[in-house]
Parts: sequence; structure tokens; C-alpha cells
Amino acid sequence: MKDLLSNEEIDTLLELFRAEGVGLAEKEVGELREAVSEVLEAGTAVSPVDLLKPNRFTRDQLDAVERFLSSTASGLAAQLAEKLRVDLICDCVGVEQQRFGDWQAHLGSVASIYVLTLPPFEVPALLTLSDALLHGAVDRILGGSGRLEDPLPPATDAVHSVAESFVGPLVERIWQSLGELAQFAGRPSRRLASQAMAQIVGPNDVVLSVYFQVSGESVNGDLRMVLPFALAEQLTGRLAHGRTPEYDAAPGAMREVVRAGVGEVVMEVGAVLGRTELSLRDLLALAPGDVLTTDRQVGEDLEITVEGVARLRGELGRRGRQRAVRIGPWIERAGT
Repeated sequence: MKDLLSNEEIDTLLELFRAEGVGLAEKEVGELREAVSEVLEAGTAVSPVDLLKPNRFTRDQLDAVERFLSSTASGLAAQLAEKLRVDLICDCVGVEQQRFGDWQAHLGSVASIYVLTLPPFEVPALLTLSDALLHGAVDRILGGSGRLEDPLPPATDAVHSVAESFVGPLVERIWQSLGELAQFAGRPSRRLASQAMAQIVGPNDVVLSVYFQVSGESVNGDLRMVLPFALAEQLTGRLAHGRTPEYDAAPGAMREVVRAGVGEVVMEVGAVLGRTELSLRDLLALAPGDVLTTDRQVGEDLEITVEGVARLRGELGRRGRQRAVRIGPWIERAGT
């Protein structure tokens, strides 16, 4: 059976205890190692735990950021489609918390890395473009089809100059979306010549990585963004209460806003005079003048349906020369 915890991970756990002021004697350290070994030898069912993986954000917070950035992805698709004159889609396919060193190690081959300033935050963010997206987009801007053959050529200064015409608007679209949650102004300050120069924070600092995937008939690739912890924390904190400050209001405070938003929605309302059941033979045999017996007595309350569901009780009557139904109480339903 593969060891659940390596020596390095056990040492890391002990260092965490020491950092929190929990002093462990050598005897206790030995007992901890023995306990772990006994679990592994017994083959007890356990869940893998990565002690080196950051846990600053909960899964619910990360899911909230991903849902929020899905609308940002739609805006990026519209921005690219207009600039490149081609139909494509853009999806936010992943939001993850990582140590910055791990993000760098798994970055892969990218054509461009842009440093994005984030006033008032001192630490910048990074935006990367894949080789395929960079060359395909530039080819479209220059009048080509966007379809490229492998291997892709190295990106020259001329290619990067053309790319700046659509990178800037993409960044503006991202900051416009994030600006709903945090007050700052972002812009690409410079492009880095190599991945080794992308040292915005220490390798063990926590960052939030975002993965946008672009796909279309002739242009495909991905955009990756890494946000420093200070900005990521502000975003997740705001999303925990909703996209706007009004969601922090007391219960019922948004009632009038909701009423104004849905007040003009048209819904079907009906009055059920009665119900009965017939066999198919009797139904086909019906003729003008036949009388059907319903399940309701004369003078009994009627059901008022809203979109086919019984919601209210009513009383049959007249209003002037027209038949009408007087609205009665709401029908009590389980769970409401």
C-alpha cells in the first residue's frame, strides 16, 4: 500500500503545529509517527490528504467565483468575436487555489505573459495567452483564416504588437466585470519575455488561478489568470453575500425591488368549476345536451389556479352583466 503521508508531509504537519504554539516533545513526535504507521499497515480506509495544498478558500467560495466569472467569459467571447470577426465561445472551466510555485510549474507552454497592475493593491496579477490563441487571433486580425499548422512558429515582436490590439480590450472586460465586486482599475503594464520572470509573489504564497477556454471554428486556445491572495480574498468575501451590497440588507428589504422586477410578468389564472373522470368510451360518446356530474356542490368554493397549480379559493358570482369569481383565501400547502 502506498504511504498516505511522506516524511516531508509529516514534517510539514509538525511544523504547522509548532507555528501555532503547540509544542511537541520528541516522545510525542515518535508517537505520532507510530500512529500513522499503524493506520497504513492495517490498511484502514482513509482519504488522501495533501498537507501542502492551501485551504484558504472553501469549495463553495471557489464555486461562487467560477459561477460569477462565467458571465465574464461570455463578455470575453463577445469581445474576441467582434475583433476577430469569427463565431466562438469562451468558458470559465476552472477556478483553483494554489501556491504560486505550483501554478508556475503547471503553466505549460504559453506565448505571452502580461503583468496586470491592480491599484490600490500593490501585488499585480498575471494573464497568459496560449500559443494557439495568440497566433490564431493575430492571423485573423491580419486577414487570414486563423487555422494554423503545427509546429507553431515562435512569437516575434511584430506578432506581440498586433496582439496588443485585442489583449487590452480583454483586460478591460475582465476588470469591468470584477469591478462589480471590488473597486480598482486594472491594465496591462508590461509583457514578460519569459516565464522565469513572472515572479509576482513568493513560491509558497497562495494565489487564485482562473482558466478560460476559447473555442471556435478557426480560433482555439486558452487564457489563464492568476490573482494575488489579497484581491482573491476580497472577491470571495463579497460573493459570500451576493454581487451587490444590497444583499446585505435585512430580510424583506428587497421585496419592493423584486416586485418591480417581476410585476409585469404575464401569468395564466383560471377558475376550476369542477372535475370528473370518464372512460375513453364515454368521452367519445358525448353529444350536445349531455350533462356531466362534477365533484363540487352548488355554492362550494372554487379552486383558482396560477399556471395550472391551485393557489387560491374563490366564489362564483357576477360583476355587472359578466360572470366573475370573488377571490378567497390562499390554499394552505405543505412546506409553505
